[in-house]
Amino acid sequence: MNQWQRYRSSIEARCISPGIQENSMTFWRDKLFAITVSFALPLSLIAIIPGVYISILGGLYGVVYFDIFAITGLIIIGHSPGMTVVWRKLFFCFILYAAGIVLLYFLGYFGPGFIYLLAISIFMVIIYPNKFAFSSFFINIVICFGFGLAIYNGYLIDRFSNNSNVLPLQSWVANSANLLFLSAVFSFLIPKLSSGLQASLLQQDKLKKELDAQKQDLEKLNIHLKDKNKELEQFAYIASHDLQEPLRMVTGFLSQLDKKYSPQLDEKAQQYIFLAVDGAKRMRQIIVDLLEFSRAGKSEESRVEIDLNHLVDDVVALQKNIIDEKNAVVRKKDLPVVKGYKSMLLQVFQNLINNALKYSKPDQPPEITISCESLNGSWNISISDNGIGIEEKYFEQIFKIFNRLHPKDVYEGTGLGLAIVKKVIEPLGGSIWVESEIGIGSTFFITLPK
Repeated sequence: MNQWQRYRSSIEARCISPGIQENSMTFWRDKLFAITVSFALPLSLIAIIPGVYISILGGLYGVVYFDIFAITGLIIIGHSPGMTVVWRKLFFCFILYAAGIVLLYFLGYFGPGFIYLLAISIFMVIIYPNKFAFSSFFINIVICFGFGLAIYNGYLIDRFSNNSNVLPLQSWVANSANLLFLSAVFSFLIPKLSSGLQASLLQQDKLKKELDAQKQDLEKLNIHLKDKNKELEQFAYIASHDLQEPLRMVTGFLSQLDKKYSPQLDEKAQQYIFLAVDGAKRMRQIIVDLLEFSRAGKSEESRVEIDLNHLVDDVVALQKNIIDEKNAVVRKKDLPVVKGYKSMLLQVFQNLINNALKYSKPDQPPEITISCESLNGSWNISISDNGIGIEEKYFEQIFKIFNRLHPKDVYEGTGLGLAIVKKVIEPLGGSIWVESEIGIGSTFFITLPK
């Protein structure tokens, strides 16, 4: 902390009432007073030397004495350890009013005396509670009446004469009337403003407390939700492992039964064994897909920049057997580099390309085109195929879990692939939808933030 900050802190420690809330009007009144004192003292020290010198040259020794008194008073206000904030404010306002009176006495109403009195009125209305708002107005009435009485009795004629046809008393009444009018206006308006500010501060404080309470509740709920998610993930893993084991046993024993006793079994028994094995395999695949769905959208890896051209090449390499089997063609057109989780995006493109291969026409080789266009703040990636297509009424349904549009004996699958894709894309800030026509093909659109 530098010297100026230490000085400011010292002034604020003495000029701000202890124990008040920082969002209250009382605090801000004291804060403004402390700031004023902290700037007034060094500026007065700078101005006193030329001020005293000019006053001595002009024979204004009363001004010299007042300057010394004012500086001493400011030092006491800012640094005296045993004075309350109320008395500091009273002493400070007394010095300011004394300055205005001195200026009026020595310079007349052509000097800055009236400006000082108006400024003091505004300052007092701001730093004191609203119930004292008109105190400065009544003080100004007393000062104006006192000077007017002195002019009327001829004590100040020489100082207030302006060598014009207008008498000094008339000029004084006109100027002091303007001062009193402005003082009354500010004494009325500023409290209204401070009352509004006080209400706003109280409302803001109330909202802040409510938001803090809601934030704490949300943090507790978030912690509770994370714990539950961990429990669910652990349960899903254990359940999938424990459920797969008896299914493997069932499949294994049925396969052994079919292998050893097939000659002794009739066609009906063999069909039962086949259906049981097929059901166990499908149940195992459902369990695996459910585990994959529960983990979709979550990744322990860091977000990195991913070239989607290379990612699609990896997917094509993984699907090489089925691509060669169906004589499929996969084209890509200038795909962008995005920031995300590689394993998750690999899963997205693998599911979409696999669907395009799976739901192709039996008499026509699949053609899959992956392209991209730039939108405002995002990439719009499309995966188009020439497959069997989807009816429009199913455009939303296909992204829900276990929603199959075709019998399992026609197309394999559990109905979880597109649900997994959606669950991966949305946490990344993207979206997915489809446009399709029966017999023509489908286009899946993915948006990813740039």
